[in-house]
Amino acid sequence: MRYKQLNLQERHYIELERKKGTFQKDIASALGRSCSTLCREISRNTG
Repeated sequence: MRYKQLNLQERHYIELERKKGTFQKDIASALGRSCSTLCREISRNTG
């Protein structure tokens, strides 16, 4: 299985949805990604 990085549009979508208060599992589902991928991305890019 190959790892496919999130692209800029997906990262922007995540940012907007998090500001709206959307649950991580719902964002992951909308992007067609696993929840763990989304969780790792968020933990890497938050201060």
